[in-house]
Amino acid sequence: PLFLLAPRSSSLSSAALLSSSCFSSFSSFRHTSSVPLPFAFLRGSHLEFPSHRRGAGALSCGDASPSSSSSSALNRSVERAIKECRRAVESNPGNDEAFFYLGLLLQKSGNITEAMEAYRSCVALNPGREESWIQLAGLYLSLGDIPSALRSYLSALESNPSCSAAHAGIGRILEQGGKTEAAIVSYEKAMRAGGGDKATLMSLYTLYFRSRRFEAARDVAQRLCNENTDDEDVSTKLGHALMELGRTAEAQRSFLRAVDLNQGYGPAYNGLGLADNRDYGIDSSK
Repeated sequence: PLFLLAPRSSSLSSAALLSSSCFSSFSSFRHTSSVPLPFAFLRGSHLEFPSHRRGAGALSCGDASPSSSSSSALNRSVERAIKECRRAVESNPGNDEAFFYLGLLLQKSGNITEAMEAYRSCVALNPGREESWIQLAGLYLSLGDIPSALRSYLSALESNPSCSAAHAGIGRILEQGGKTEAAIVSYEKAMRAGGGDKATLMSLYTLYFRSRRFEAARDVAQRLCNENTDDEDVSTKLGHALMELGRTAEAQRSFLRAVDLNQGYGPAYNGLGLADNRDYGIDSSK
């Protein structure tokens, strides 16, 4: 069973698991036309929350490197928003959206235990709230609780079988557990469901390449290049996939593009060396 793939004491780091869109991204918030006061406040503030869109990352609020004064102002905004949401759930304990926002804010403030309690309250009131399940899964992963994370992802899929974040999250856990084929299937489902953030595509490329599915690896690398035109790493990956398909001239162009993007990027030069050796019939493995 999926729940037995990894022990509770998994060494997966919280930073790695919570930094990608696969674990931190989730579906768009569902709002009504009548916006409760706490949420009206949130939307009028400078606080930003993640969405399921490609490229969405972990919870963020403003600049990645705020000054001391802006950081202090941000902390005050978060504290004020938490108070507003607490008042909302106290006045209406059946408000699942208030619990969801409270969870986001508590998570942002670093209060993981209370954030998880808020998300659990949200899904207890509304089991179909898939974004709460996704946030819960990410927090369980940060604690090394793989079985609970998987149950959360599966609960999200019960609500929405096309939840790309859940498919991608399960794919990462399967990949960590060495289940390559199953991980590929989950990543492919995430892509078909409209997912395909950079982290998911990079993982899928790696699994395709390792399993010698070079055409599939080439297709993923090409998509990565199209979506990340200034990334020398994805250009290099495309070059390697093309090399394995015997398309040396195209591979050289891809490696050269990577060098143009970053003249100090060693892997691109290594790829060019391999391509030159191929041109001259030199066995680079010797």
